[in-house]
Amino acid sequence: MEAIVESLGLPPTNLRSSLEKGMHMIVGNKYPQCSPSSNILGLASHTDHTIITILLESMSGLEIMDSNDNNAWKSVPATGGTLKVLIGNRLEVLGIGLYKSVFHRVTSNAQMSRVSIGSCLSFPMEEMVEPAMELVDEEHPKRYRASSLEEYIKFLSSKADKSYIESLKI
Repeated sequence: MEAIVESLGLPPTNLRSSLEKGMHMIVGNKYPQCSPSSNILGLASHTDHTIITILLESMSGLEIMDSNDNNAWKSVPATGGTLKVLIGNRLEVLGIGLYKSVFHRVTSNAQMSRVSIGSCLSFPMEEMVEPAMELVDEEHPKRYRASSLEEYIKFLSSKADKSYIESLKI
């Protein structure tokens, strides 16, 4: 995390206190074997409302949306023992959009079940995250309003027609 924060141009220990008080969730998912003709996704498209998510998966199934290729879904190959790091909404907001949260989904597999383990790192539930003012200038304006994890959870039940990160844009 210190390397990511430093790459934004902030002091490497800038988030240490918030992260130490924050949340670390481990999420295990098992996606059962499922025929592609069923049109069932393993997990609907979304971005994570974390700082980062570290993912380990038993086989491919993770897909990311490529905005540089007409928003095409691209499969992310699973390589045994490889950890994937996904940028979350909270890092996108903090870093004024210099890093983008990863819009992703999970597809099912016709041959076998798929297992994934996600390690989700975030700030405390009630802590408001806003753009780091040290990064804001004429060339890099404040593009997002402040938000909390608690607000995000309420948003999930609102059935809004846009993504949460889009709702934060100023």
